[in-house]
Amino acid sequence: AFTRGFRARVYPINRVASSAANQDCLWVEGQNCAKKVDFALGARAALTVRIDNSLTGFLFGRIKNVNLDLTPLSSTANLLRVEADPIDVPKIYAYVAKSELSKYPKIVEYWKTRRQQLAATDFTSNDTIDTGPAPEWAMGDFQAFEELVKSGPLVTSIWRVGTQAGSGTGSKCFDDKSKLQGLVTTNAPTYLPNPPVFENDELAYKVAGAHHLADGVTLFKGSYDLVLRSDFARCLYGFTSAPIRAKVSVVSTDGSTQDIATESLREDATRQWLYLSARNFTFSSPTIKVKLTQDAPAPQATAQATTKPAPIAKKSITCIKGKTTKKVTATNPACPKGYKKK
Repeated sequence: AFTRGFRARVYPINRVASSAANQDCLWVEGQNCAKKVDFALGARAALTVRIDNSLTGFLFGRIKNVNLDLTPLSSTANLLRVEADPIDVPKIYAYVAKSELSKYPKIVEYWKTRRQQLAATDFTSNDTIDTGPAPEWAMGDFQAFEELVKSGPLVTSIWRVGTQAGSGTGSKCFDDKSKLQGLVTTNAPTYLPNPPVFENDELAYKVAGAHHLADGVTLFKGSYDLVLRSDFARCLYGFTSAPIRAKVSVVSTDGSTQDIATESLREDATRQWLYLSARNFTFSSPTIKVKLTQDAPAPQATAQATTKPAPIAKKSITCIKGKTTKKVTATNPACPKGYKKK
């Protein structure tokens, strides 16, 4: 037997007296009801779980400001600890009157593929509602209904992490099935449930949401956290152990690129994980692109000693022969034949 995956969620609770009218208990113990409440302002939560080391690849979550730790326990088990802040995520919805479908050919064509054998009756029935097995169909649904999508109420204080289906593409480094490679979290209402795609030296990750919150005025500000195993990031780029920098961009569906108001990149003290955070980008359907860079290592100094030999000292003497005088300069001067040193 082996573990195929896991999902975990942390709820803050208050213990209240249970009653037949109280239907929102997470559980009941005797006369006590565990009622779910929001996290207190500034609260963080940490979850420690023993996992099978066959759980590899990427984790996904609804959290932010993440710290991750993975400690081997044995040849078959690891101890995973995730510490993070909770996040709020707005619900989104979209609908179209069937009498208006001719105005939305993209929805019609998408629905024929999306529902296949059910599509014919969907178009003739009074109402058709399909939310799909989220998030597998969620991005396709969003893109088909994008111009009609609106925000609903916030789902507050979510703290959730777990595995999803799918594997990364674009690099042989994703082929390593021996360890966890990273974690992706976002407050975007919709996201692709796969690891980032590596293309053009960038890690691209698709998210989606409504441009405004439910009031129709307040811009919805996105958050995105990416945790990468350090040796996985260096495998992607062929980096050395030198420090790494990150450039983050958010590419919208119209091709425009947003500046990120807040971004950060850090590596933990053990150099096991790289943490990248992007904040305050807006929607509707942006692709988040992360490009890691590193300075080339400085060339090794190869200066060689070029010692010059010390100059050889020379002497000068004066030689005479009769009335003739001659000066001789040399390292060991001597008067010519017939001359005498003066």
